[in-house]
Amino acid sequence: MIIIVQLLLILILIAIIGILLYAMVRGAPYAPLGKQKIETMLKLLNVKSGEKAVDLGSGDGRIVVGMAKKGAIAHGYEINPLLVLIAKWKIKKLGLQNNAHIYWGDFWGKNLSSFDIVTVYLAPHSMKPVEEKLRRELKSNARVAVNYSPFPTWKPKKTLEKIYLYQQ
Repeated sequence: MIIIVQLLLILILIAIIGILLYAMVRGAPYAPLGKQKIETMLKLLNVKSGEKAVDLGSGDGRIVVGMAKKGAIAHGYEINPLLVLIAKWKIKKLGLQNNAHIYWGDFWGKNLSSFDIVTVYLAPHSMKPVEEKLRRELKSNARVAVNYSPFPTWKPKKTLEKIYLYQQ
């Protein structure tokens, strides 16, 4: 019985390490934004009540929470199950369950065409494929805020404190 438990723990550990490695290769490691950066991002986006927003690689949900507080119907995709649990706990604690939603999974296979707003904070090596995905899928006038690593070819409409605002 002890050997079975040990094997299960090893398998769980291997799965967690695999998920974290995948996240770093396809997106970025967890690097939370400070309150000021989030406020700057929300200001640039001019989030309006009722808009549909998504955070790609939503971490602990702080951007999703910020957008939901502004009245957006905010969604976030996160590959790290621990961060998903933390985000869901925050959302429930703040009573934002109607406007804030976090999903455990990879955003690469999701169709993003229904979103008015997209936020991105990923590693520089991910920006070209993300740019291509968003150009293909976003509706006209959709707004995208990118922290730190700009898109390689898309020209920002406005830049403030290393946050780049793009409009489709």
